[in-house]
Amino acid sequence: MLAALTIFLSADWGSLVDVVGYCFLNLGTKYQPPLELSQWLQQGSKPIYLGFGSMPLDDEKKVTAIILDALRETGQRGIISRGWGDLGSFSEVPADVFILEDCPHDWLFPRCTAVVHHGGAGTTAAGLIAGCPTTVVPFFGDQFFWGEIVHARGVGPAPIRVTELTTEALSNAIRFMLDPEVKSRSLELAIAIGNEDGVAAAVDSFHRHLPSELPLTPPPAPVEEERLDLLQLLSRYLEKCCLPFNS
Repeated sequence: MLAALTIFLSADWGSLVDVVGYCFLNLGTKYQPPLELSQWLQQGSKPIYLGFGSMPLDDEKKVTAIILDALRETGQRGIISRGWGDLGSFSEVPADVFILEDCPHDWLFPRCTAVVHHGGAGTTAAGLIAGCPTTVVPFFGDQFFWGEIVHARGVGPAPIRVTELTTEALSNAIRFMLDPEVKSRSLELAIAIGNEDGVAAAVDSFHRHLPSELPLTPPPAPVEEERLDLLQLLSRYLEKCCLPFNS
């Protein structure tokens, strides 16, 4: 789902498309952090989160070194999410950097001062609702789009392609996110997104687009030589209960 406050409905999307707001899973409500993580978080200022989720890395040692150098240059504590790219696995990290395994973003991000990530839609949403200034390092697909959205809303610097990630570029991005005005805009956007009810709007959209009469009776059973497989039966039902896309 897209946040109505970050994405505006385009006229050429057709009448069956609604922008309803984010639908959050709130996985952090049941999360119990490891004692080591809890203690580390309490030992200093809020850290910067850096992680690229399931994105593969050609050279995880180089990217880890860039991250560590940028944190050192900007004087920030950092949480590095290991992810599928295996960040931090083959590097010595200082005491003010924590290497993280799996952790729900909605639990972690409110405990961070800013976030740096690949720009996945869900990760971007988690950062915005937490009020975190955001730097997107896109790899492919819609990640570039989300990087531009974050930048356009003034809650993060221009996205940095992963192929263009350097210590200087990341350091400058961190300094941008630490600007009090950027943090203020991030908190304002978080409040606005929090005031949306994406679930209720999505349910309302679903019901509004249903046809007034549904085919409650099943289609007649096919004769033996015309017996349909499950996919064909599903297709028949969809044809009867779904409006044409361009209607």
